[in-house]
Amino acid sequence: MAFVQAAPFSFRDFLRSILPGLIAAGLFVPYTGASRNEELVLGIALLSYVIYTPLSKLANVFRLMPIVGGRVRALDEDLELRKGNWDYKRLFYLATTEEREYLYLTAAYLDFYRLTALYFLAYLVTQLAMLAVALGAVITTPDRWYAAVKNEGTPMLGGWDAPTSLVALVAFVILWFLLADFLNEYRILFGDQYDQFARRYHAESGGVVTSIWGRVTKEGFAVDGAIVTLKRSEWQRSERTDKAGRFRFSQEYQSCFEHGCTLSVAFQGHRASQELLKGDKWIPPVELRLVPEAKGDRGEGTG
Repeated sequence: MAFVQAAPFSFRDFLRSILPGLIAAGLFVPYTGASRNEELVLGIALLSYVIYTPLSKLANVFRLMPIVGGRVRALDEDLELRKGNWDYKRLFYLATTEEREYLYLTAAYLDFYRLTALYFLAYLVTQLAMLAVALGAVITTPDRWYAAVKNEGTPMLGGWDAPTSLVALVAFVILWFLLADFLNEYRILFGDQYDQFARRYHAESGGVVTSIWGRVTKEGFAVDGAIVTLKRSEWQRSERTDKAGRFRFSQEYQSCFEHGCTLSVAFQGHRASQELLKGDKWIPPVELRLVPEAKGDRGEGTG
């Protein structure tokens, strides 16, 4: 997506890049045994700001995790589809300063949750590794397993140790809530807010919608593999629906707005069509609802 260039260092920069680094430093610096923890924590936090971009790419590891990974991949897929629907440069041009700042800040919270979750994932893995090593040392004497786990300690800021088993549990809970907040912010920002702003400004000023998209359904269920045709005078173009019944004709909105178009689909004895009127400032998505095809009868879609 296109973003307007942000101002110099601001609270959102601190939130998305430095604060996660401060938290990570607080978690891992005690392992170094350094006598001046505060200086090391600050140095690592500043370093995290410098290497923010590669660190944020590492957060893609959540796509591979069970349970969470499926939701992340679904949101990523949905985002990729939405990217071609709106002219984000025009949207940000039309948006007020307060609205742009709101979007920036929401994106900063998204990055904060994602990066901090990455650090807590690494911290949790570290705790589990420590417990595994402790158990490995007494693996042949089961009666010592409990004592090995109980006595294993994790260094903390301030020079004291906490039970590693308890630290691992707390880290897991925090990681879970961070991932839940990350997914929620992701959905709010890219699934709700951008669309709401884009629809409003297109209705007011036009020029924000760039593509024509929608779904093909049959008796309320998505239709996979249907061929949808966009026709204008002697010109036509076809796209196949995906498993969610979705289709999109990229960069075709303006030509249909200027000349008028017709969407149509025929699938296994069913048919639907929808006329897109010239000069009508309609906003997708268009739902094409398949009905049984009969002689002289064509099912009409709804926009």
